[in-house]
Amino acid sequence: MRRTVIGFIIFFLFLVPLIGRSNDVEIMKVDQIKRGMKGVGRTVFEGTEVEDFDVEILGVLKNRRGTRGDLILARLSGRPGGALERAGQVIAGMSGSPIYIDGKLIGAVAYTWPFAKEAIAGITPIEDMIKVLERGLEGRSSNLSSDVFWEDPGIAVPEEVASLNPEVKEFAGAVFRPIATPVMFGGFDQRVIDRIAPELAKFGMMPIQGGSGTAEVLEDVPFEPGSAVGVQMVRGDLNITGIGTLTYRDGDRIVAFGHPIFLSGSTDLPMTGAYIFDVLPSRFWSFKFGVPAHLFGSVRQDRWPAIAGVIGELPDMIPVKALIGNSEGKTSYHFEVLRNRQLSPMFIRYALYNAILVTERVTGEVTIQAKSNIEMEGYPVFERENVYAGHGAISRVVSDLTAPAYSIIQNPFEKVMLKAISFDVTVQEEIRAAWIEGIRVDRKTLRPGDYIRVTVLLKRYLGEEQEEQISLKVPKDTPEGMLLLRVGDATSARSWDIERSPEKYRPRDFVQLLEILRSEGQNDELTVELFRPEKSLSVRGREMPSLPPSVLTVMKSSGQAGQRGAVKGVVIARTKLGMDYVVSGSQSLSLEVKRELR
Repeated sequence: MRRTVIGFIIFFLFLVPLIGRSNDVEIMKVDQIKRGMKGVGRTVFEGTEVEDFDVEILGVLKNRRGTRGDLILARLSGRPGGALERAGQVIAGMSGSPIYIDGKLIGAVAYTWPFAKEAIAGITPIEDMIKVLERGLEGRSSNLSSDVFWEDPGIAVPEEVASLNPEVKEFAGAVFRPIATPVMFGGFDQRVIDRIAPELAKFGMMPIQGGSGTAEVLEDVPFEPGSAVGVQMVRGDLNITGIGTLTYRDGDRIVAFGHPIFLSGSTDLPMTGAYIFDVLPSRFWSFKFGVPAHLFGSVRQDRWPAIAGVIGELPDMIPVKALIGNSEGKTSYHFEVLRNRQLSPMFIRYALYNAILVTERVTGEVTIQAKSNIEMEGYPVFERENVYAGHGAISRVVSDLTAPAYSIIQNPFEKVMLKAISFDVTVQEEIRAAWIEGIRVDRKTLRPGDYIRVTVLLKRYLGEEQEEQISLKVPKDTPEGMLLLRVGDATSARSWDIERSPEKYRPRDFVQLLEILRSEGQNDELTVELFRPEKSLSVRGREMPSLPPSVLTVMKSSGQAGQRGAVKGVVIARTKLGMDYVVSGSQSLSLEVKRELR
């Protein structure tokens, strides 16, 4: 509670100087721009102070994306010894830096070449960027589909620019690309950043390891064109923030970047200020190194050719809590994750992975007890609990704990509002596990109604062999024929059932999806079942066992499809035995049922 109150106090301290400021700058249209014009750009190279840099117009690239807009080409330069001169190229984090000619705003720095030796940039016209504001700034969560990325195929470099530097011309297929967005990771281990980097690279993002939390910037800094702006994916004890530059402000509405972040359309992302420590020159791509500052609003549009946001309206995010530790104590992590069908699950997964990685031992001999809760509006709390053991168990823990969130957030049936997600992970520095070495039965021929005694042979990790005995009853109405006795771990039991009745695991609505997710077994359970081969059907995921052959034939030839599926058999008896260790492996044995035994 105390943290929340302090957060609101800080927010309103910063909100006061932001309210009421407006951008009355005059705009210069593209058709007025000529080669050789000189101008000035504005951005932050250090701290929070907006600095000027020089701009020389090289020309205009017409219809850069079909008929969807032009691109202004320019050479950027700064004072001797300054950041631009040291970098020798356009700097990641300059996306959105406003450019003025004769005091008129022409657009934002947004494109360049990787590996460039000179700061030549593509400027997105401001008249195109302002159109994004017309899409509306109402708060809406994004529905970005799982197979759409905004990766830009590039923009061909015109002859007049390529001829400025003979070395550039030699690169076949030279293209302009959106300036990389430096993404600051606060509180993250480098190993986690290495894993998420390929995912973010699809969106033109450059992950950079930084510190956790936000900058303690308590001075009255106006949020104006040229100011550093942050867009957060994760905020709290763990922090992921992309840094760019504010281009244009009209009252409490702003546009920035000059290109999308995720191309997620209508969205709701935290919008912050940013403190820039310095510019780090690099042969690959120089970048601004900084941290997010105060939260002041929300990004509500993420489209070509800009992002747009509103000051003073806070975003709606998913609260996440993670308790990580051992029997002697745990560390608590509190953070929030953006709401987005495609991106939320990914950031939840990597944040949880990082929390475990930086808190507890995760290599070598470990046994991990893990729990998760997902609170949803209109549905009971989804709970999952499991135990994992062995080398590299952390990957299985993170995958299994976050898989339900993936399925719920990305479900195709209805929009589900997540209220909160929590994880509880307990790590023991030993392996408590056993594997199934074999099975035996007291007899292989049975009558309906008989009990069969099953002995399971188990080998403990670094321990002795042991036996577990389980009894199963053959139902009295079981017909004569062959049975299959199967003994296995949770994964094996799940695989058997999916193979037996695949339609059962293809949900038709959200309720069925939750049922399937809740049916997952636990790794410390031993499953023993009697399986009888039998052709049958399932209708809308519901099994119809023991159908007469005539009914089965009629249903199969009914001329309908998509509502039913084949069932390959029936489980006539099943039991589960809870163990105090993780079980792995499986065994099976054929049995026979006869009415009369000789």
